Amino acid sequence: MRDKHHCQGIAEATMDTCGHLENSCNHAGIHVQQLSLLGITDELFDDTFKVNIYSHFYTTGSLANNLIDSGIRVNTFAPVPVWPPLIPASFQLIL
Repeated sequence: MRDKHHCQGIAEATMDTCGHLENSCNHAGIHVQQLSLLGITDELFDDTFKVNIYSHFYTTGSLANNLIDSGIRVNTFAPVPVWPPLIPASFQLIL
């Protein structure tokens, strides 16, 4: 999901396979635990944004381009933040 062309390919393959699209849930993301901001390297920061932000932008844009000729509008939204049990479980206990 880090690559623009990969995201576009997913959208195009979905349209080719399904023929049409009524709903889509684009859910991709990574989380790498760091005990300090200093532990976040430039590479990790870039990778996180590529997976968590760029992939949604590229996939949604590609779907919009595929559907615009049909008069279908593509909307996107970001739901409220969630805190599933796996997030705190992924942190190490700090004593």
